[in-house]
Amino acid sequence: MPRRAGENKVRHLCAFLLKPDIRDFKNALKEPASLTQYGLKRGLHFKGALFASGARPHEPRWLEFPQSGTAEKIRIPLSASSGAVLFIRPSSRTFAFTFGYGRYFLQDDSYEMDFGLKAALNLVDPTRLRSVDTKTFEEFTVRTRRQTSRSSALPSFGVDVSRDILDAVTGECTNKVLGGRITGSYATVISPRIEFAGLSGICDELMNAYKSEHYKEYFGWIDHLKVIKAHDQIERLNGLLIQRLKSRNLDNIHLAPPEIVDWEGIEGFRYSIEEPALPLHQDLEIEEFLDSLAADDRLGDLSTEQLRHHYQVSVKEVELDEPLEKWPVYRCVVCELEDRDTLFVLTDAQWFQVDKSFSREIDDHVSQLTTAQLSLPDARQNEPEGDYNSRVLSGRHDLVLMDRKLVQAAGATSPIEVCDLFSEQNQFIHVKRKKGSSTLSHLFSQGTVSAETFLSDKKFREDFRGKLTGTDSAIARAIPDSRPDPAQFEVVYAIIAKNGSGWPKSLPFFSKLNLRQASHRLQLLGFKVSLLRIGVQ
Repeated sequence: MPRRAGENKVRHLCAFLLKPDIRDFKNALKEPASLTQYGLKRGLHFKGALFASGARPHEPRWLEFPQSGTAEKIRIPLSASSGAVLFIRPSSRTFAFTFGYGRYFLQDDSYEMDFGLKAALNLVDPTRLRSVDTKTFEEFTVRTRRQTSRSSALPSFGVDVSRDILDAVTGECTNKVLGGRITGSYATVISPRIEFAGLSGICDELMNAYKSEHYKEYFGWIDHLKVIKAHDQIERLNGLLIQRLKSRNLDNIHLAPPEIVDWEGIEGFRYSIEEPALPLHQDLEIEEFLDSLAADDRLGDLSTEQLRHHYQVSVKEVELDEPLEKWPVYRCVVCELEDRDTLFVLTDAQWFQVDKSFSREIDDHVSQLTTAQLSLPDARQNEPEGDYNSRVLSGRHDLVLMDRKLVQAAGATSPIEVCDLFSEQNQFIHVKRKKGSSTLSHLFSQGTVSAETFLSDKKFREDFRGKLTGTDSAIARAIPDSRPDPAQFEVVYAIIAKNGSGWPKSLPFFSKLNLRQASHRLQLLGFKVSLLRIGVQ
């Protein structure tokens, strides 16, 4: 739509809210000395400054390879990476508006991490959403972006409000002063029609939105996890984290990329403390990071400050010659710990407090799951699950080994594993070791996918029965041709775990959350669901 006479241009703005203790603009910047500072015009009703940088034009790194195979010189415009940060202080709080690559000039701990999302949730029309980003925590982090072809309400995005954590949202803005559409994550992205002097009013509108609790009417479930803001509490939790890292007590601690990445374009990772000649890491592993520290005699001096500002994760992308420093290690740490009878979770450099009633609800559901009527021997220390499953069958005739025996469903692109063991009591037994370097998510996913396919797919049942017949025809006869009665079958989640108090409440919180979802889904289908702890010798 053309702009009417006298109407201001649309400005695409990306706004961060700085933390209240940052008074000097330069303290919010990673490398202020590398940027050029510009003062603002006189007569504005706010204080501020602009910091900008621009690189010299250059050919893109990827050009060399296609050029090596073409007969003529490839002619493309030279490009340069530029950016700026505009600091605005209309009252007691400071906003940072970033342009181009300017967001990468800011220190990761200089701004309020929940500002953008909370302000957007208070301003967005809940019936006219366009995009939703979520993350799900277990022993790894799953990030998902869901978009719709037209504005829709939250149920259209398939968000599981009892499990998914809202990371970002885009939709129609109810405050037309801020523009027609709003996006919120760390920052708030808006498109108002303003002149430069109008930034003060924009800041006021965003600050009012950040303080509002209107979001609770439609998005109150996000408070299942509350951001910890008190400095002393954050320092206490960080201290507990450092203690556990130094002692290598790594239960429920791991590393994960803090944002959505293109895995096909990533060659590997490197920690900044490592020599460039060392091989890249194919994944982020907390054990490998600590090994790197120990090899250089740095583990004993580990601190939160080092994790935040000195130790970086470099990402080697396929198209680049050298790894790029992308994230502080602290942003990659995912940790779950209890302190003073309250559960806390660290992810993406933020500490969250798990709502106690929500935590109790999860514990109650998991505790109500029955214990499987099944006797399985203890696992040996560090015994692979496959070896354990094979050993279990020694001298027994009530079980069939199905581990690694894949079954194809009709129309499926790849076969799946029905279970690890199948019993004469019609039990689908799924076995997984509980350890910090692995995840229980596959265990629960395997149980639900297998049961649903067994119930709905005749070919899957026929192939399953054929594999059982080759081992034990009597047990195979339990698998019918027609749709089975799910009440006659049981899904058993068998977890190899050392003896500890409070089983199964002692499982990691996000594993319990995932278990609740899986068991609820199976029970709705009509299956019996049970838990079994396999001891460790």
